[in-house]
Amino acid sequence: MAETALLWDLGGTNSRIALARGGTMTGARRLSLRNDSAADFPAMLRQALDRLGGPRPEAVAIALAAPITGDRLKLTNRDWTLDRAEIAEVTGARRVLFLNDFQALAMALSDPAALAPRALQAGQPDGHAPAIVLGAGTGFNSAVRLPSGGIVTAETGHTTFAAVTPFDTRLRDAISAGHGRCSVERVLSGPGLASIHAQLSREAGHPIHPDRPEAILSRGLAGTDALAAEAAEVLARVYGRVAGDLALSSLAFGGVWLNGGPSRAMAPLLADPDGPFLTAFRAKGRMSHLMPRFPVRLIEEDGAALVGCLAALRDTPA
Repeated sequence: MAETALLWDLGGTNSRIALARGGTMTGARRLSLRNDSAADFPAMLRQALDRLGGPRPEAVAIALAAPITGDRLKLTNRDWTLDRAEIAEVTGARRVLFLNDFQALAMALSDPAALAPRALQAGQPDGHAPAIVLGAGTGFNSAVRLPSGGIVTAETGHTTFAAVTPFDTRLRDAISAGHGRCSVERVLSGPGLASIHAQLSREAGHPIHPDRPEAILSRGLAGTDALAAEAAEVLARVYGRVAGDLALSSLAFGGVWLNGGPSRAMAPLLADPDGPFLTAFRAKGRMSHLMPRFPVRLIEEDGAALVGCLAALRDTPA
């Protein structure tokens, strides 16, 4: 594939963008932009093309947090609509490919070395079994890669949150009071960390101040804020529980892959063999004996979805 390709990972908060040529990410021009820097997607697209420079793309692949249904897509976590014809007009590309963001991540598992993996649990890798990629960011989702190379996408972040501890129950009830129900994503995401911290503050009799999830996590991991540290541990515990549930739901002995900025930021909590994440991951009652067999990997490559976008273009006829 010798064409010039614009690769775009459109998250709820940030966009990771690359201009690649020759079917490889090697030497690709890269750019990261906050989505708040543009009023709409066409404006951001023009901004990115100006900053990247170089030849205009012949193909565009965009990974986004939304079900892929047709030529006009509305983002789940942002009030933007993407139109295939409009993108082709702005870029001059001959083809425009839309992918669910976790579909792109699952496609990136075809090149695991490019993902800079960090082993959290060695497990017993089975190349003939499914693998699953999941991650917490502005939202939460997962996708399964089958041994055949097929991808099963999902909307697991919108399934119902299962409360296990008394605190979980109080948190679930507080979130449900404001939203009608409590989904996994309402807890297991950046905004979810803020909700956890707010609930802990409420119960401790502290004033609740709006705070960015990154700041809460930073203070918690640094040990300078006891409530922030507790909130981070709750998030890691819920993450482990959900990751273990999803591993069992697909018997992903090919690997459980974690992605997302919060995942990378929480690496000390995720990697601790006796920490909240792996303890919750393995605590599966009658299935607990199976859980150490799952290989668990943290994706440390921030542009993992871009790797999947390029793989999708290679696999899609021009």
